[in-house]
Amino acid sequence: MTRRRTDAKSTPILDWTHPRIQSLSAEIRDTDERGFLVAAHGLIAERVRPVYAMNDALPPTPEI
Repeated sequence: MTRRRTDAKSTPILDWTHPRIQSLSAEIRDTDERGFLVAAHGLIAERVRPVYAMNDALPPTPEI
């Protein structure tokens, strides 16, 4: 995955190099930065269990 230059910064907890994050981001078609964020939000909303939001210190990969 190519990291995009954007004003929307990820937090340190997002482990960009994890295979699950790479796989999820690879599903998003080439688009502009806003389109990427919208598509990523949609995929995350579909796949990440809501309980994840209750522990902000937990990396997302165990839940994806």
